[in-house]
Amino acid sequence: MARPVYAHVSLVGVVVMLVLAGLGTLTYFPRLPSFMGLTWQGKLRCGGVGRPAIFWEMPVTPEQDPENAFPRERDLEIAVSRESDLRKALTREHYPRSSGYDPAWIVDVPMGPHPLWCVESLMEVMTLEPGMRILDLGCGAAVSSIFLAREYGVEVWAADLWTDPTDNWERIRTWDVADRVHAIRAEARELPFARGFFDAVVSIGAYHYFGTEARYLAYLLEFLKPHGSVGFVTTGLDHDPGPTLPPYLAERWTPDFFTWQSPDWWRNHWQRTGLVDIDRADMVPGGWDDWLQWLRACDLVDRGYAPDANMLEADQGELLGLVRMLAHRR
Repeated sequence: MARPVYAHVSLVGVVVMLVLAGLGTLTYFPRLPSFMGLTWQGKLRCGGVGRPAIFWEMPVTPEQDPENAFPRERDLEIAVSRESDLRKALTREHYPRSSGYDPAWIVDVPMGPHPLWCVESLMEVMTLEPGMRILDLGCGAAVSSIFLAREYGVEVWAADLWTDPTDNWERIRTWDVADRVHAIRAEARELPFARGFFDAVVSIGAYHYFGTEARYLAYLLEFLKPHGSVGFVTTGLDHDPGPTLPPYLAERWTPDFFTWQSPDWWRNHWQRTGLVDIDRADMVPGGWDDWLQWLRACDLVDRGYAPDANMLEADQGELLGLVRMLAHRR
């Protein structure tokens, strides 16, 4: 808010202002030189065609408009409060490594449940050694790839089809892991790697998009060393609900949900290939609540998704959650 104060200017100044006013409806000058010992603060405005008035906008004082007198200070207070709320929402004792990362960075490009929590839950049952070559399949914004490199000392190939690798490369450089994380664009069914190249394959929130195909595991294992591990955490179901779905799920049941499977389904799907030994097939403990808490946190910065949050609220972990799978190549 500002109040107009008409100012005396020279004849030349008037002519210049009128010419500029004819070229546009509004011309701003951030500061005028000192005049009669006063330094003018504000904006000089001049109307457009048909509005030749010239006047000076003076900023309001706190006494004139106490609610809007300090917008920057108020915005800063809001930002600090929001950051504090976000950090609280994304801090969980059973995910200590994740808590050390900037929550604003984590929610910047939300793609599925909390990627770092998912990695930590997978690492509870999966062992990675420093220096290993890891394929992060369907890495999204490479948040999980950066985390793997920094926290576990591995070298990661961050492969995703939909995210621009240049954007991922910028994030990788920001975290100073450019020598250990390699961003590439790759289709999961057309991987550009040498056979037997990786020590392990990790997939966070993505494997169900391509891994339900009966022949996919056999294809993926071509790029894994003998006895190498493959593990994933992704959205899924605790058990097969049968032909009748609960109402909160039935109303949203579209082809995107058809690949949400249970741990038992994934175990059978992998075992029948005869190519791997299953090390773990279960639901992440409290995974449904992790997922819901993540959505609530994203909502603090207007990046939540109410339909998923409402679905999880209604389910309360009865059916929905995060499936965790781990196996090693024979």
